[in-house]
Amino acid sequence: MARERSPDRKKALAMWFASGKEMKPGEIAEKLGISAGLVRKWKSLDEWEKQPEPRPGAPKGNQNAAGNRGGHGGPYGNDKAVKHGLFRKFLPDDEETREIYDTTADLSTADIMWEGIRIQLTNIIHALKIQHV
Repeated sequence: MARERSPDRKKALAMWFASGKEMKPGEIAEKLGISAGLVRKWKSLDEWEKQPEPRPGAPKGNQNAAGNRGGHGGPYGNDKAVKHGLFRKFLPDDEETREIYDTTADLSTADIMWEGIRIQLTNIIHALKIQHV
């Protein structure tokens, strides 16, 4: 089982970023009370030079996302800028939609794909006629 990382390792990286990537490993080691060789090793293994600057998060006490469960783009029930019904989660609950849905139950996957191709081609040809191309 692997040994747990030293908390000083994270502190050393934070100190290095806080200095604007100017602080020497020896200076960091001196402030943390560890050997300079260990900090150099961490710098090499963790590739500090390649790591992006840590971006600050929201200030402590920020209320901008209050009530948001996180990652869902808004409170429950928000339509999240839906402009039309194409991307709705459920199909409309009417007789016509149910009839269309039921007629496709007997089609194979290849038949559905072929019908889709034919519909797209028909739409393209129709659009070309409208545009007088």
